[in-house]
Amino acid sequence: MDSLALYTPADGRESESIIERVTPRLQHANSAVVLSAVKVIIKYMDLITNQDALKALYKKMAPPLVTLLSSEPEIQYVALRNINLIVQKRPTILSHEIKVFFCKYNDPIYVSRAALDPSIASSPARHPRPRHSISRHYGQVKMEKLEIMIKLASDRNVDQVLMELKEYSTEVSSPGLSALPSHAHLPPPPPSPLPPRLPPTPTHHPLPPPFTDKLTDRP
Repeated sequence: MDSLALYTPADGRESESIIERVTPRLQHANSAVVLSAVKVIIKYMDLITNQDALKALYKKMAPPLVTLLSSEPEIQYVALRNINLIVQKRPTILSHEIKVFFCKYNDPIYVSRAALDPSIASSPARHPRPRHSISRHYGQVKMEKLEIMIKLASDRNVDQVLMELKEYSTEVSSPGLSALPSHAHLPPPPPSPLPPRLPPTPTHHPLPPPFTDKLTDRP
């Protein structure tokens, strides 16, 4: 698959011939094979001018990509990162699957990239990791979904997108807010009202009069 991704077909006919042989890999059990097949097909689509052939490919590519979002959180994150790039070039592929990218209550906010990149797991942690580097070590699943959902928004589904975003803004645990990176600059909270001013407390009290003996009139 990697070799095919580097190869440039001579014309559209050769592209269609290679795509026809690669398409069965979209049903492979290995998610890496599925994504590699998608990469090859996306590249070869540039040489195909037959619109009917392109529409047929769109229908074949959407179900495998949607299926990847039902896998483990790490695979979901990798699939979402690839889908985010795909919709920038070919948004028609997933234009009818926007509901798949609605955030769920059990979606993980962060996914450890150590499971994806062994170099992160093997790097020595000599000092505490600063908060601004959290994006390097964790992938944000909900943020990826929000970005894809916005990119797939159109005149046909804008009402659904707005209703979904409205629900996020009213929930206690909003995916839009919880998916923000830790270094995002949020506005400071309003200052709390000051308590009422109390009267000043005297610094020293007057001493009582000295005790005197009434009989002798002596102190």
